[in-house]
Order: sequence, then structure tokens, then C-alpha cells
Amino acid sequence: MLDFVGHQHKQFRFDRRYRALTGASRTGIAREIEQGFQTLPAGCVIDLDRDVRRLVLDNVRQALSLNWRDLARELRDLGDVDLLTFLRETGLDVEDLYRHRQGWASLRHAAGFDAAPGDESLGRAFGRMLHIDDVERLTFLTGVLAGRVPRSPRSPREQRLLAMLDAMLWGGTEPVSGMEARLAHLTGARATELGELANLLRSGLRHVAPPLDAVVPLHVHARYSKNEVLAAFGIDRPAHMGEGVKYVPEHRADLFFVTIDKSEDHYSPTTLYHDRAISENCSSGSRRAPCAPRPPPPAAT
Repeated sequence: MLDFVGHQHKQFRFDRRYRALTGASRTGIAREIEQGFQTLPAGCVIDLDRDVRRLVLDNVRQALSLNWRDLARELRDLGDVDLLTFLRETGLDVEDLYRHRQGWASLRHAAGFDAAPGDESLGRAFGRMLHIDDVERLTFLTGVLAGRVPRSPRSPREQRLLAMLDAMLWGGTEPVSGMEARLAHLTGARATELGELANLLRSGLRHVAPPLDAVVPLHVHARYSKNEVLAAFGIDRPAHMGEGVKYVPEHRADLFFVTIDKSEDHYSPTTLYHDRAISENCSSGSRRAPCAPRPPPPAAT
């Protein structure tokens, strides 16, 4: 038995210690403590009495509420380090820098290491790219930033990859014809930030996502936003489509966009139904009774 709680300094970070023991995320560790570490492997127990649990939870919640000034101070204390080192040494998640915040380049400026990066909208756009999890896109992105891949596409697949990047950075509201001019603004500190972010995302990949098509740069089991999927299929200004089904004649494909996880914060009681595929002859979702089974074909005479 080991005692992991003592008379610690008020700035001691319990979240780092218990994350190292459990593998929980920074935001998930508070839930683990509250629920008694229910996800530990069989035979492993972390037992905190009521008073100690309250002490540890208060400490963890204080660490979760670090404001921008606190993050800048932590970076100054570490010195002029890269993004990966900063996250590793502080125990933070990359989402902590981008969730309703301005991103890594802006934090470096706040810590006094760099000049103001400009274009805060790009920092927020990078926060919309944290889901990228296929090697092709991350490799292509770092190639574009390093100048190994031209920003003028040489093939239909490159055209689609650049269109996906453009849709993520500028919202997919502008025609693809102006894509190269917009990408020309991706320079300086913001380009460096995006390169570090791409390398960080690539280092965290845990699955293989095989390509779907020779022209459409999507990968099986990888994650994409609606705008990225539409851009990958060559749809111009993808943000103009809100939801539903989109038929793409060039690829003879129907694209179905279904909201699986619905929150009461964003959906009314009349639309908070379960979307799901039922069968080829039934519409999906809703509170209706299940469709009757399809009748068998008539017997041959």
C-alpha cells in the first residue's frame, strides 16, 4: 500500500499524479476521482476517504480552471519550448489551448517569446482541426507548410486535400477558386503553429485508416467534419449545406449526414430523437414505431 496524499504545497498538481497512474485525460480525472476510479484494471484500487477525496478534487478542479494568464506563466517558467514539450511538462491537453482560446502562437506571445501572431481567427480555426487522424492529410499539411507540396494543386486529389484544408481554415463559405490566395496568408507564426500542431496530432495516432478512393481523399474509420467531407467530394462552398442527404453525380454517391449524439442544449424535445439506419425501405430515426418487416417475395407459380 502506498500513500499518495500528504501535506502538499497548495500549487502541487494532484491531477498530474493521478493521470500518470490511471491514464485518464485531464478533464476525465475529476470524474475518475468522484466515481472511485472505476476504470482501473482488475486488482488495482485507489482508495480515498471522504476528506481526502474532497481535498484532491478541489486541487484538480483548480488545475482545470487555469486561465490564460496562468498558462502563460507556466510557459515562461518552462522557457522557450515547443508545443509538445509544453504539453508534456504541464500535463495539459492540446484542447486546453484551443477550447474557446487563441492557440499556441498567441500563448507564446502572451509569455513574451514572440510578437503578436495576428489573425486570431486562424488560431480559432486550428482548434477545429484537432480531430484530424489520418496520416495522408497530416503528411500533406506538413508538406504544404514546408514547401515540399506546392499550394497550386497538381492532381485532383491534391485539389481536394487543399479544399479540405481551406474549408477548415476559412469556414467553407468562399468559392474554391480563391483558395490559393487565401492559403497565401498562412505564413509566419501561424504557419509554424500549424506545423507543430500537425506533428503533435501525428504523434498521437493510434489506428490505421486505409484510403477510401483514388480521388476522394477520405480514409475509412478516420474523422471529418461535414465541410471536409463535402470538400473531399469536390463540393464548392460546403458550408452552404446544413444537413440531410447530398447526391454527388460525379462519384454516384449519396452522402448522409446524421447527428448521432444530440444535446438538450441544442435540440428541442421534438427533434431530440434517435437518428439511426433501420433498413433499406424505412426512413431513419424519429419517435415513430419500428417499421414492419419487409414481406417476402411471392412464391413462384
